[in-house]
Amino acid sequence: NAVKVDIQQLLKRTDGSEATTYELEALFKNVANVLEQISKDPKQYVPSNVDEVDALMSNLRLLRLQFAPSELRFLCSNFMIWFHGYKGRQIYSELQQVSNSYDTRCTQKENAFRAFAQRLFAWHNEQSSDMQIVWHALQALDAASLVKNGEFEDEDEVHKIVRNLRLNSALYLDDYRYLQTSYDEIMT
Repeated sequence: NAVKVDIQQLLKRTDGSEATTYELEALFKNVANVLEQISKDPKQYVPSNVDEVDALMSNLRLLRLQFAPSELRFLCSNFMIWFHGYKGRQIYSELQQVSNSYDTRCTQKENAFRAFAQRLFAWHNEQSSDMQIVWHALQALDAASLVKNGEFEDEDEVHKIVRNLRLNSALYLDDYRYLQTSYDEIMT
């Protein structure tokens, strides 16, 4: 069930355009840099440039990660999961602001909630689509490769972390089959 690494296929974006190897290298380097910054203070990290982080996410969505090496699929999956946790905190903050900004019954508040609901549903759809990307990117990772490249101490550690990441992505999806599969993976 191994995933075939195919750089030529990875260069072909889902929108039909083609990336250069330089663009891919820069993208993956930037994702790694953000994750490195996050690792210094995971709970308090706030990107210094939110637009750049949004652009990274947009670019990742265009990639066909199923053709990437295990290290890059793992890296991108971590970033995508972090990104939606971060976006979730932003949305909660926005909800608090809308709730507290207006009198209880007023047209402005109703309009603000309506606009917020539209953004919330758009994010939910993006999140669901992104978590499917994560789910599939984490399939059949080459644990030995991740260990060999110094990402982990042993293959058991890789399998545990991947199971947790897949469970995390399954929780975001509106399909019980992902949760069932995650549960089955944890129990084996």
